[in-house]
Amino acid sequence: MIGADSVMVDTVLKDTFITDTMLRDTTEAVRTVGLSPILWVAILAVIIVAVVILVVVFLRPGRGRGKSSKEAYLDGLRALLDGDPVTAAREFRDAVMEDTENIDAYIRLGRLMREKGDAEKASQIHQSLTARPSLSLTEEIRIYEELLADYLALGRTEKSIALLKEIVGIARDKLGYLRRLLSILVSNSRAIEALEILRQYRKVFSGRDEAAIWYAEVARILYTTDEVQADEVLKQAQKLSKNHPYILVVQAESFVNRGQWGKARNMLDKFIKQCPENAEKVLDLVEKTYFEEGTYEKLKPLYENLLERFPDKDQIRLRLIKLYGKEGKSKHALELINNRLLENPSDAVLLVELVKLKLAANDLKAAGQAFERLEEMLFLMPDLCPECGSELEPSAWMCTSCGNVICS
Repeated sequence: MIGADSVMVDTVLKDTFITDTMLRDTTEAVRTVGLSPILWVAILAVIIVAVVILVVVFLRPGRGRGKSSKEAYLDGLRALLDGDPVTAAREFRDAVMEDTENIDAYIRLGRLMREKGDAEKASQIHQSLTARPSLSLTEEIRIYEELLADYLALGRTEKSIALLKEIVGIARDKLGYLRRLLSILVSNSRAIEALEILRQYRKVFSGRDEAAIWYAEVARILYTTDEVQADEVLKQAQKLSKNHPYILVVQAESFVNRGQWGKARNMLDKFIKQCPENAEKVLDLVEKTYFEEGTYEKLKPLYENLLERFPDKDQIRLRLIKLYGKEGKSKHALELINNRLLENPSDAVLLVELVKLKLAANDLKAAGQAFERLEEMLFLMPDLCPECGSELEPSAWMCTSCGNVICS
């Protein structure tokens, strides 16, 4: 720092020497030429102003050679690591102003704009990069990924779909992008487009089962508009994986929609027999089918069997408790509740069911006690540190685990 100041002072002194020489030369010229004193004073004033400006420029704080593009870029990366997005954005901006070929700085600058809430500006930055002719495939896909995130943040579904189609077409590893494309199409009920994509890229899937699931999902959507075409698509799914559980679910749903309760039940029974561990996925469908078919009384033994085999299935336990309650078998319901509460005393759902059962039995005292347990459990739910998730004492001002200040 001292050396730099010495150089600066030497430079200023040198400039002052030059200026003094200029003044002497000018004075001599004036004498020789015979200029008027007023004109001589004006010339002298201009020279003095120039000297003052020169001194100010050389002594200005921070004067020196500006950052190179590489230096600004590296400082931007450091700022990102330090959690300072404002400084990072400024450094990346300076980097691209010095070097327009720094693609990574452009990409990161756009991402910071999006994270700040300006996805529109981010999309403009990333869109401008796509027109560059010298991009590698890796750079092109990376830019497309950022642009896709911009479009999704802006809610531009059409642009997102079009961009994903383009990425799937050029990417070497297509599977991840293919899944994203299909998920957007399916979530927007665009079954025909999804079907076209499936037919075009079916071999991209690593196994037949995943392709079968997507065909079944397309069929599920088509059943709401075109049952004939839906049946055809479901047959394609069956060719890929005849007894896949999800195909059975879609078949059951199609029979339910047609009011063919016996066929729906056959599919659901087959599903539960094949993968009972996933029975919770079809419980609503099962209850509706059994009720409409007139076999609702068979639900209880079904649930009892499943709960005996899978005692941690809370949804099955809850539905069985409700069935016992409807049948007036409060003793059975209370046994299920109390046994589970011994393992998990803070299960709010079961406490609510306990309150309901006690009220139905007109046992107000027990209902009040259960409600107090529920109220106490909810009131005493611990505060968690937003930084690390550790439990906090009610009086804590900072987290003892990570040092995060809770109240500033």
